[in-house]
Amino acid sequence: MTRILFIALLFFSSMALRAQADAINPGEPGFREKYSDFNFQGHFAAKIAKDATNNYFLLDFSKLPSRFERVYFMNLCFGYYKIINIDPVVTMDKVFFMANQTYETDELLKLFGDLKDKAVNTAAAWAGEEKTKWLKVNDKYK
Repeated sequence: MTRILFIALLFFSSMALRAQADAINPGEPGFREKYSDFNFQGHFAAKIAKDATNNYFLLDFSKLPSRFERVYFMNLCFGYYKIINIDPVVTMDKVFFMANQTYETDELLKLFGDLKDKAVNTAAAWAGEEKTKWLKVNDKYK
């Protein structure tokens, strides 16, 4: 019985290590360089990879030119349980997200586009003073 338990523990440990090795980590040295010349083909977001449970997306933050738009976009994302930001550096022109594979890729790409549009429209509608005030309260990014 002890041997079976030991083998089971080894199996689950190796599965966990293998899943971690496959995961995307934007903080790893050289990771961003792989996507430095990524062609979005005019889109705001693209699926770039997947592992056993998740799909990974790259977003073109150059389409959100102001800090307000970027922070507003990120704050909007917190309202959607389907998407998870794995890259909190809003000063970069490319930002990474992940989502469980149970969610349709097309649905998520549309969601990213809709959230971008909301951020851009809000930035256009608000006065500079209003945006500055909002950023003082909501900006927690690098």
